[in-house]
Amino acid sequence: MVILIYGEDGLRVKEKREELMRAFKERHDPSGMNVDRFVVPGQEDAAIQVVGAVPFMAKRRMVVVEGLSESITKKDDAATWTKRFIGRGDEAIVVLVDGLTIEQAKKNKLYTALREAEKVHEYAFGLMSDRELEAFVCERAKRLGVEWDAAAVRAIIERVGEDSWRLSQEIHKVSSAVERDTAVDRVLVETIVVPSYDDALFAFLEAIRDFHWQASIKTFLFLELTF
Repeated sequence: MVILIYGEDGLRVKEKREELMRAFKERHDPSGMNVDRFVVPGQEDAAIQVVGAVPFMAKRRMVVVEGLSESITKKDDAATWTKRFIGRGDEAIVVLVDGLTIEQAKKNKLYTALREAEKVHEYAFGLMSDRELEAFVCERAKRLGVEWDAAAVRAIIERVGEDSWRLSQEIHKVSSAVERDTAVDRVLVETIVVPSYDDALFAFLEAIRDFHWQASIKTFLFLELTF
């Protein structure tokens, strides 16, 4: 079995990798002796040896290889690696993790060869839409056991944007600051979360366009002092 994890959203790619590894250990390998992770370039030979090895006192083995697909540029190399990975059934679960964009993944030589050889399972994590960002914020807040009102959710997205790494950190920071049994509101978000440079610059240009001189001066000073 071959699983592909890729996309521009590095946080969700990382979390899916960890989720699969954790689930495999819980179901098939509590000892953790049949789960291996390799980073390419540098560990190609070790990955090859482990993929071909018999599971140790277990029925299955999971091998996670990061960066391999990005390093393969020749069709012959893609064919060679494909032969190593396919035809193993569930005995060897190969997980390829890459920083490829969605578009790059469509044309990647190794991915193409694997798709043509057998059915692969794919998890693609591109940049999130506004609706997906809202769901992301609500889900993270729920994990922390903190209620966020709709205006607060929109406010943090406006100030942070599509950066899921920073968004996750800021959600935790704001949720930690709210009083117990109190919902996070827009005021708290705007007090704690510093907007990204692009968002601050956009607000400055909007204020100039609309002749909001006081707001434009305030935003300009913010840009000058912060960035």
